[in-house]
Amino acid sequence: ESISHITKEILYSCYNTFYHPSNMTMCICGDFKYEEILSEVKKRLLTREKMEKIERIYPEYETTINKKKAESYMDVNMPLYMIGYRDYLKDVDSNKKDIAIKIIFNSLLGKCSKAYQDMYNEGLTMRELNIDYEFSDEYSHILIDGESTNPEKIYEIVTKILNNEEVNVEEFERSKKRLYGEFVTNFEDVEQIGRMFIQDALRNVDTIDYINQLKNITLEEVNDIKNKIFKSEESILSIVRNKN
Repeated sequence: ESISHITKEILYSCYNTFYHPSNMTMCICGDFKYEEILSEVKKRLLTREKMEKIERIYPEYETTINKKKAESYMDVNMPLYMIGYRDYLKDVDSNKKDIAIKIIFNSLLGKCSKAYQDMYNEGLTMRELNIDYEFSDEYSHILIDGESTNPEKIYEIVTKILNNEEVNVEEFERSKKRLYGEFVTNFEDVEQIGRMFIQDALRNVDTIDYINQLKNITLEEVNDIKNKIFKSEESILSIVRNKN
């Protein structure tokens, strides 16, 4: 509906406003001489009129959950589910919050956790649960997804664990080592380095500071973040079932 209302004037206005060198972030990775590559970049940049600062007006969102459960039907072999949590925590550094959420998930629901082993042994899940934390100036949420013959039971287990259990010292230290290893392996691939730095730059996150935050984060901080974010009343369940 919104696409059908786009005019040529709106399209060109959008292009000239946002596709502008002043609104661009560039990350170059590889074996090169800095002065030479910078010279080549400058040669290829188009000369454009100086832009004024772009003022972004974000809409106001409701602070309540729109729908606790959503279901749809498609051609899938096994039901797919996604558990979502809205994140309203604003007074914590983004890197620290990202680290804490990964530690919480790895410790309480990861492949080595008792919860995962119990769900696997009961036949509720056949693979490790996935977690994705997304944040920007407009929104922030945590998504947990997987496949299960009984998504409602998975949702019940996951929300109960995140609501009631806390990360212990042993799980905390193990998860920190895992995150350190995962972060370091990002630097093995030039393309991944570029993707990581450009993504963090656009989100105003300091990539290198991640290691310092990982080193200094405490168990108390992790459990405090868990108790503030993972509340059952802030969770939703989405299921995709076989339409047949």
